[in-house]
Amino acid sequence: MKKIISITLILLFVVTALVGCSGGTNEAAAPVQETPKVEENKTEPAKEEPKTEEKPAEEVVVYKDGIYEGTAEGMHTIKVAVEVAGGKIAKVEIKEHKETAGIAEPALEQIPAAIVEKNTPNVEVVTGATIASEGIMKAVINALEAAK
Repeated sequence: MKKIISITLILLFVVTALVGCSGGTNEAAAPVQETPKVEENKTEPAKEEPKTEEKPAEEVVVYKDGIYEGTAEGMHTIKVAVEVAGGKIAKVEIKEHKETAGIAEPALEQIPAAIVEKNTPNVEVVTGATIASEGIMKAVINALEAAK
């Protein structure tokens, strides 16, 4: 008896799968009505040239040499010191923060290094530490206002 039930269930499953995957519709096909052909204008439309998205050239900023401090909010207040040498960002140091240990640490390490490398406070945030990353960048922006 168990074999008969098992076989019946397997057959029912197979039939259901085949019917479900058939791709057909249950609706009767409506008769296709032909529409009278209207002669179209045979001129070709003007070809548009492909549009290329142009990125605005990043403005090269030369800062006054010195050490500047700035603060901004991440989850908490972040204070940074930015050293400018030769008109470029030479060093970004986190002076004070009360960001969450373990979560903000990657941002506290990676964002200052990226800012120095790219000579701009506009760098990509660290995944998982977005708010801390943005706080550091804003603090650097605030510090660099005095260096312009």
